[in-house]
Amino acid sequence: MLRMKRIAVAASAGALLVAGTVTALTLTSGTAKADTAATCTVLPASGGQCNMDVTVSPPPAFGGLELDITSSPSSLHVYSTWSDVCTSSTGQSVSESGTGGGTAPLIVPVTVGVSNPTSCEVTAYVHIDTNSNTQGGVMFLDTEAASSTPTPTPTATSSVPSGGVTGLIKGYDGKCVDDSGNSSSIRAKVVLWSCSSSDKAEQWRYAAGELVHNGLCLDDKGNAGSGGYIILYTCAESSGEQWNHVLNNTFQVKAHSFTQCLNDPGYSKKNGTQLRIYGCNNSSNEHWTVP
Repeated sequence: MLRMKRIAVAASAGALLVAGTVTALTLTSGTAKADTAATCTVLPASGGQCNMDVTVSPPPAFGGLELDITSSPSSLHVYSTWSDVCTSSTGQSVSESGTGGGTAPLIVPVTVGVSNPTSCEVTAYVHIDTNSNTQGGVMFLDTEAASSTPTPTPTATSSVPSGGVTGLIKGYDGKCVDDSGNSSSIRAKVVLWSCSSSDKAEQWRYAAGELVHNGLCLDDKGNAGSGGYIILYTCAESSGEQWNHVLNNTFQVKAHSFTQCLNDPGYSKKNGTQLRIYGCNNSSNEHWTVP
């Protein structure tokens, strides 16, 4: 199987359906991501859409997957869905799925449910709003590099606020904000789970505009903005962990001038769904109680 590198793909190249097994390239030290693992090209003749169905064998220094969507011309509206089944070295398989949308160029993170997977079967679909025979685009499936920066450890110098109120954060369909596995690790996923007052993973303290659990704070990962994932991170009074609970019961994050809200993606009712932030629109999947 030929290895594929990122190339400029002309809109006239034709619609491409990718299927089979692709071995992702070994990471080069200091690069942001591995070479592209798969592509599909969008043409108006294809209805402005394309699909890929590919098995990726991640390189040793694996940090995740993402869809990188471009359009020609730029700024066309795109919508994408994806699903994956990733398998660990012990044979454990975990399925994930998600969506993404906006204007191209657009990065759509692909959640990987196991650590250091040996393979990931990925299915992805993209639709680009084309309106002439000169418009098109490309969807790339990229492997992300493992972070070259060691994971920091919370220390006494972190700014964990004191005081406040403690309890459950209840949201859509009776689900609660949950620290996956009651973790004390930086970058642990923050997910939906059935509400239980006896579940320690759901006990949050709201103090000085921050939501604290196990000495860490609810955080907009990398200040990503719309579609970004919610994690635990060292409390440092950063804008990505400052949350304002307003009268319509939304939690708005300071990092984006309080225009992005804590969100149950897709009105999910599934335990383990990782929370995200999206533009605030006062929808029921953005309504949360104060602890």
